[in-house]
Amino acid sequence: MQTLYEEWISPAESREKQRLSGDNDSVAIATQVQTLARLLGRPPSECSVLDFGMGWGHWCQMAGAHGYQAFGLELSEQRIAAAQENGVQVIRDLETCDRNFDFVNCEQVLEHVSDPVGTLKTICQILRPGGYTRISVPNGRQLPDQIRQGTWKPSKDSIHPLEHINSFSNLTLKLAAKHAGLEFIRQPILQYPTSSSLGILRNRILPIHLARRSTNLYFQHAG
Repeated sequence: MQTLYEEWISPAESREKQRLSGDNDSVAIATQVQTLARLLGRPPSECSVLDFGMGWGHWCQMAGAHGYQAFGLELSEQRIAAAQENGVQVIRDLETCDRNFDFVNCEQVLEHVSDPVGTLKTICQILRPGGYTRISVPNGRQLPDQIRQGTWKPSKDSIHPLEHINSFSNLTLKLAAKHAGLEFIRQPILQYPTSSSLGILRNRILPIHLARRSTNLYFQHAG
């Protein structure tokens, strides 16, 4: 993986891709960070959060801008250097880290690692009892049917060749987290205005849909 992401895949092209994603990514990340207030129930300045596999550090920057004590973990030296240039506090070794985090963000990580359950156990260990984690991976729910029907072709999906070595559905992601000691919780979402029937419907239906189909899920360390 170190060779793949530091040499074979151009870091410069990766960073440029992030830059071009621009406003859409920023809005999505801001929405994720804003849900933490509902989830944690404490002022941001009292909460310590970690982006596990932070990439170029954008999530950490957004969390810091909202007042959270934000830290990032990353293996790529080029990404670490870029994040530090933007003021991100970097943790290089969790074994020597003396913090227990209130929240750990794990965005597009588990599909890349050789031991996803072991990685989730590590996340569980660095969460304080009662702390939360958000785990997001590509959704491979339709892959078995596509493979059986012979319609699957290599693309940027949940089994993207070389990069994505694990694939998850909603069920298998929940099972992996359970094996690591994490309990699934209903996703906290920003509420839509309820003055209209559409807003009321979305507030009721969206959490149910996400709980059953999504691979962007929230879990708690019950301790």
